[in-house]
Amino acid sequence: MWLKQSTVVTIKFGPGLDKTDGVTPETGLATAMDNATTGIRVSKNGGNMADRNSATAPTHDEVGYYNVELSTTDTNTLGVLRIMFNGDTVNIPIWQDFMVLEASAYDALFAAAGTGHIECDAVQVGGQATSASGTVTFPNATLASTANITAGTITTVTNLTNAPTSGDLTATMKTSVNAEVDNALTVTTYAEPSKGAPGATVSLKDKIGFLYKAWRNKATQTATTYSLFNDDASTVDHDAAVSDDTATATRGEMTDGP
Repeated sequence: MWLKQSTVVTIKFGPGLDKTDGVTPETGLATAMDNATTGIRVSKNGGNMADRNSATAPTHDEVGYYNVELSTTDTNTLGVLRIMFNGDTVNIPIWQDFMVLEASAYDALFAAAGTGHIECDAVQVGGQATSASGTVTFPNATLASTANITAGTITTVTNLTNAPTSGDLTATMKTSVNAEVDNALTVTTYAEPSKGAPGATVSLKDKIGFLYKAWRNKATQTATTYSLFNDDASTVDHDAAVSDDTATATRGEMTDGP
């Protein structure tokens, strides 16, 4: 059975049974349970037995079960809490063991409105204090002023650089984009398209590359074949069939070179 640390609780203690037959409920043990000499004893997490701290007298409920209050002192130690009574001559000894949990762990398991997780306080979140409403105040170096946060929505951005305004890029952002485009066009170099038949759907980079390759590289043409060479001027990367019916000269689609 589970108990919350440092919390007053009334447990159902028993059953008190007659020591002669071990079956008959003993219903008159309340006075002996509250007696300074014969009363209920407790052991906190394996410690020595001691008198129950609560000053509230136990009361019999029914069939040998008693309502026994434990005080905040009785439940102030985490771990196993043993409750024991053997102070009357008519009953079999009674004992019960409980497990005392930290309040946050207990509430996470048993609180009616719990969310199924162990809660933490503000000290566990950056060591910050909390207000009466439960709001944690962080230093400004960590979080911008809450004046610009309304109902969970950030209304004004003050600590972000290059923040967009009115749905457009800022001047700084545009400058960065232009610099990247300029770099791609004027600084970055690209290898010439590889050997093979040019695809009908290729990137703009490759289409420009094929045009430059055809303008720059060695090319030959016979009565039947147009050949475009690799940069080495000896390997044919692409070729096309050429024909002439005396009226029209035709060059076919470029294909893979031989």
